[in-house]
Amino acid sequence: MLQCNLGRGYAATHELKQYIVNKGYDIVFITEPYVGKNNTLSQINGYSLYQHSKHGSRVKACIAIKNNFGSCLGINQCCTTNLCTVQLSLKDSKLLLICAYVEPDVDEENTLNHLEQILKTSDTTRRIICGDFNGWHTTWGSNKINKRGKEIMDLIMANELNICNTGSHPTFETTTHGQLRTSIVDLTLASDNIVSNVRSSRYRLYF
Repeated sequence: MLQCNLGRGYAATHELKQYIVNKGYDIVFITEPYVGKNNTLSQINGYSLYQHSKHGSRVKACIAIKNNFGSCLGINQCCTTNLCTVQLSLKDSKLLLICAYVEPDVDEENTLNHLEQILKTSDTTRRIICGDFNGWHTTWGSNKINKRGKEIMDLIMANELNICNTGSHPTFETTTHGQLRTSIVDLTLASDNIVSNVRSSRYRLYF
């Protein structure tokens, strides 16, 4: 599995598509892809793409799953432009896969509330949540705590989730006006009944 934040970049999105196909990842969580005038991510060869564009709004979170990898069901009632939810059925287990994007300043799509509702109704299901939450907290390596970080921690604690991020290596890096900006805003979360099977290495998840 792979988790990527593309920052709406055309080149980054194009390169990711090639990388996914070449490496043969089974599942890819994608936030902030380049979507073009159709406001959706264009198809990836050999993959089923799950995304939801409401009233033509730009897709900010989606999941790509390799064709014929298990049985997949996109749960539309649990999807927005910022939230993608897929139930994956494998030979002897089921996984709820969630990709989320939360805007930096104001949670315009109420993504955290929608996520909370999904988690409350799936508390016996194995769950993996990946996304760009735009929140800072020392628990996942940030050098300070902000309001969003506290909200995310409340959600994590209330739903008995585990943070799979390790260390303090930035998950987001960019250069603005010649200045390097870094932060740890991309998180991987897992429920108690699956976390022991997860090994993470920055953006890659292994089961």
